[in-house]
Amino acid sequence: MSALRDTGLFKRDVYCPECGAEIKIQDGVEQVCSSCSTRYSYYPEKRIVSQLVFDRHNLDSFVYELNETIVIGRDSQGFVNLHYEDFDSIREYPNIRTHNISDPHARVRVEKVSMSREVNGSKELITKLKCSLEDALSKNGTCVNDQKLRAKETRELKNNDTIILAPNCDRYVKITYKEKFAG
Repeated sequence: MSALRDTGLFKRDVYCPECGAEIKIQDGVEQVCSSCSTRYSYYPEKRIVSQLVFDRHNLDSFVYELNETIVIGRDSQGFVNLHYEDFDSIREYPNIRTHNISDPHARVRVEKVSMSREVNGSKELITKLKCSLEDALSKNGTCVNDQKLRAKETRELKNNDTIILAPNCDRYVKITYKEKFAG
């Protein structure tokens, strides 16, 4: 599968993974690249969604579906919360309390891309999110799959990656990054 530059969550203008030419996509209609004649179909319900699954210390998990860049931080009472990148509004509270998380602690950057895959002899475009995690100068650190990130270091996330915020503290926060088909 090859990634394509995106102009929106549901693709309309994409670039052919074979030759790089711009192609227009209509839902459910087979399209042909005018430069290299590669055939594509696109169905918006066939997309890959990205989620953060927060482990609430052996309680039920909190699942957050990503759709734009967020910042993970702590509020004044020590609860973990998720903000839009600009901090104007709080998105969600995973209901995890720990003073070991900085504010901000980490940033999950989201970029929308498309991928092609072969299905019954024809190529199909699938929308997905390319997500990367950045340590936002946190006091107690951030790990991805037991590898500690340096301050401001960014790591691309892959399905089932385990993220630990404040890994050396007794009240760390464990998050699993998940990708799955929607629809």
